[in-house]
Amino acid sequence: GLMFDFAVFLLKCGLEIYNNDIKTGKKIIKEGCYYLKKMAMKGNVEAQYLLGDVYSNDTLKCQNLKQSRILFETAAKKSDPQSAYRTALCYEEGIGVSRDSRKSLTFLKFAASRNHTLSMYKLGMFYFKGQMGVSKSIVTQQNGINWLSRAVAKADADSAEAAYELAKIYEKGFLDIIIPDINYAILLYVHASSLGHTKSNTKLGQIYEKTDNKLIKQNKMLSIHYYTIASNSINPDSNAQLKLSF
Repeated sequence: GLMFDFAVFLLKCGLEIYNNDIKTGKKIIKEGCYYLKKMAMKGNVEAQYLLGDVYSNDTLKCQNLKQSRILFETAAKKSDPQSAYRTALCYEEGIGVSRDSRKSLTFLKFAASRNHTLSMYKLGMFYFKGQMGVSKSIVTQQNGINWLSRAVAKADADSAEAAYELAKIYEKGFLDIIIPDINYAILLYVHASSLGHTKSNTKLGQIYEKTDNKLIKQNKMLSIHYYTIASNSINPDSNAQLKLSF
């Protein structure tokens, strides 16, 4: 609605001004938050998420981690996958609440089942590595591989890490379930590379530089190409933490 758009406009203006004039920037951000609070109180999920995002941000000096987690969880219970993912992170890392692996997994499963790629990736890794209280068995590890594969199939910016981890599994193989397949692993690394994944570019540089796999030919040009992309990966600038999820 109009009020939400206006609140977002105020936050964006406030963030831009904040870098040069902290006092004025904060004042404008505070006004944006005022409208978000009004909408959040009335049950607007978008406002609840965005206000939770603002409260989670230390740079703006209006951090309130407990309130942030409550807002994320409230929005998550209205079936918002991104809010469920952020709630899962809060319970995983103890942000604004006590750590709780079981609750974290519950919210991750909820978001993953609604096609939230980062949740699919995290859930896949927890299952494959037997973390967050998940019992490590062949069945759960297979489940982990399935979630990673589903994340890769989404092919969005958030699936790069999943493609990289899945590539490592296919490169080595896994028990008798996944036969080592360097060609498919390379496809996955290239997929991650196309999404800007630095570690995949480095890995591809290494593979083509000094491959010991008979199926892959050395290719110095490709090796240099991927190493160059990796070295040119932009480091997050000092203002990165000011960015919010608009």
